[in-house]
Amino acid sequence: MSLWKESNDGDYINIQSKKHLGEIVFKYMGIKPKVSGANTKSGRAKFDMSMVEELSKEFPWAENLRVYNKLLKIKSTYVDRFRDRQEDGRYYFYFKQNGTVSGRYGSDAQQLPKPLEEGEDAPVIMKYVNIVRAFLTAGKGRKVIDADYESLEPHCFASVSGDEKLQEIFNNGWDFYSYVAIQTENLEGVSADKKADNYLKKLDPVKRNKAKAYSLGVAYGMEAYALKMTLGVDQKTAEGLIKGYLEGFPGLAKWRENSRRTVKDTGFIKNYVGRVRHLPRVKKIYEKFGERMMDWRFRQSLEPQYGRDQVIKVYRDYRNGLNNCLNFQLQSLAAAVVNRAALQINRKANELGIDAKVQAQVHDQLIINCDEKDVEMFAPYVQEIMENTTKLPGVTLKAPPEIADNWRDGH
Repeated sequence: MSLWKESNDGDYINIQSKKHLGEIVFKYMGIKPKVSGANTKSGRAKFDMSMVEELSKEFPWAENLRVYNKLLKIKSTYVDRFRDRQEDGRYYFYFKQNGTVSGRYGSDAQQLPKPLEEGEDAPVIMKYVNIVRAFLTAGKGRKVIDADYESLEPHCFASVSGDEKLQEIFNNGWDFYSYVAIQTENLEGVSADKKADNYLKKLDPVKRNKAKAYSLGVAYGMEAYALKMTLGVDQKTAEGLIKGYLEGFPGLAKWRENSRRTVKDTGFIKNYVGRVRHLPRVKKIYEKFGERMMDWRFRQSLEPQYGRDQVIKVYRDYRNGLNNCLNFQLQSLAAAVVNRAALQINRKANELGIDAKVQAQVHDQLIINCDEKDVEMFAPYVQEIMENTTKLPGVTLKAPPEIADNWRDGH
């Protein structure tokens, strides 16, 4: 790819260079940076992949670049890694539990691409995502039982928060994002019922997709500025969305308030199954400064005594701790649900005397490798174990299994 100046002198550019791309977009095309005042350390306007995403909506070359970047990532992250680190034609994922706060198993399997619904991305990207997923095979004379929890973290926060409206979503089989959008924005004439003629996803998919940006984020403590940047809206609109969400789900608002009060008073938080996250800095900061640490004017008044950098650090520690006490409860509970189920599945296989074991865990999904002669018999056991090993108050977990020759042909 080359860029031709008015003098007709050709300059070669590196399409992986953010500097070169930034010069084309900002200097030659005259497009302003997405975020006002966002500069690199050297003072240049900042060009990043979010700009490529934005430009791809208008310029075909930017869409081609976005697709190219994704394909390059698939090659370097998955294909090259599998080929370079295979042993006798097999790649072995690593799993470790000691490196995560939530208790979820850390693994290079967690990086595997998630399945995409038709239309979610360019066909060529979907093609190669599916090729990567097909790499995980059952083997000769074997099958995989592929069981994925449906909306596990939303189920967890509907249960933990005790919000009856959130629980109602799952107990009625409604679409989570549609219902959140309807409640948050007081939408009329639309429904979260997937079978209804006025189902929001059918009538206004953009409105539903917008809800994805805040449906979990608010539960995790997302603030208006972060939502503003995510959606590309103004501060007032972002504040209105968060206010609408918390008013629409009062049980969630109360749970957030109570959780933060607990960590301020005790310096730790405990999830539903008893796992503890220690956050002593929150308690210490609160005892010294109180809630005034969230007020920028108060923080400014501290700068002459403590220095600006130190004040900013203390504020960030406090703010992050208050958010961590929320997301820890949800993420660690989801991790416990999956981990407990994996253990029980292996125990049940041993109890039944069949050749089956959990082969991989990817996000909220378990992949069980099983002798094909036992797979039809064992699949219902897998579903029962995943849905009932950990019971969550107010909601019913769902993990329907699929039987396939590889991971692509499952979920």
